[in-house]
Amino acid sequence: MSKPKPVNWELIKVNRDSPHECLYEFVVQIINQYHDRLNNLIVVLMWRYNVRPDPDGYMLLADITKSSDKMRELFEHDVVIGINKQAWQLLSDKQKRLLIDTQLERVVVCLDKDGKPKEDDRSRLIYRLKRMEVIDERIMLDRHNTTMDKVHEYVYNKMNGQFETGSYADKIFGGEGTPPS
Repeated sequence: MSKPKPVNWELIKVNRDSPHECLYEFVVQIINQYHDRLNNLIVVLMWRYNVRPDPDGYMLLADITKSSDKMRELFEHDVVIGINKQAWQLLSDKQKRLLIDTQLERVVVCLDKDGKPKEDDRSRLIYRLKRMEVIDERIMLDRHNTTMDKVHEYVYNKMNGQFETGSYADKIFGGEGTPPS
């Protein structure tokens, strides 16, 4: 018998008994705090499993995908944020906030030639995603006192056993303090 194929995605469901309900609330808090233009955005969250670093050591921590018209018909949502479950468990709340904020920063409401938000035939707002390269790191640094580069470095070091949980280095690079210059 062959080895079963691993499942790499899991929908983070919300119901009364769900421990993940607070994760959706966390996303709503970030939208309310930094992204008031996205108040109508419907986000679906998914865990990503079996994410491996590339040959240069870069590991995808999260990604965002704009939902197609077809997918929006199957399940009402505008974007899907995939979160690397293994990395998420290593991050501080401050780092998690930066990670989600960075993904949401990419979402933009499409505008028509008069500067008004575009809608589809069903009166749903139309969104687009900015490239990661256009995200202003200075804005993220001002909001969160750290950058995604630092978070990637932290996860890389943590997964490679560079420092132990609770150690001074873990607290400093884990977002509980500012790294010494």
